[in-house]
Amino acid sequence: MDKGKETERGKALAALVKSAREETGISQRACAAATGVQVSWLQRMELGQFDRPDASRMARLVGFLPIDPEKLLEISGDYIPNELPDPRAYLRTKFNATDEEISQFDEYVAQIERGRESRKAKPKARKAANKKVAKT
Repeated sequence: MDKGKETERGKALAALVKSAREETGISQRACAAATGVQVSWLQRMELGQFDRPDASRMARLVGFLPIDPEKLLEISGDYIPNELPDPRAYLRTKFNATDEEISQFDEYVAQIERGRESRKAKPKARKAANKKVAKT
């Protein structure tokens, strides 16, 4: 994490974060509390003091604020955070998804996860059944 000296990338990231936060109408303090970042870090971020901000903190901001992940990657250039943004935030930002559409997305993901869990459980059930048959 480079900090202190303002750079063009730092200024562009700062403008992106600040405009997204202001668009939501929340204070730096409220944004920091909602995302789990320190207020002082967010203040320095919005001043452009981070050329390569901490990826986990940026991921939390992108997951909470209406930040276009593609725009973030465009500004970041060769610096690509290790974590992906929350898919709900991406859908809201990229496709203007409504709360109802986000709920449908969440249900679809839950269905996929339930399917994976049941597929994992089936081999275990088969092994248990085969052990019972082998014992008799």
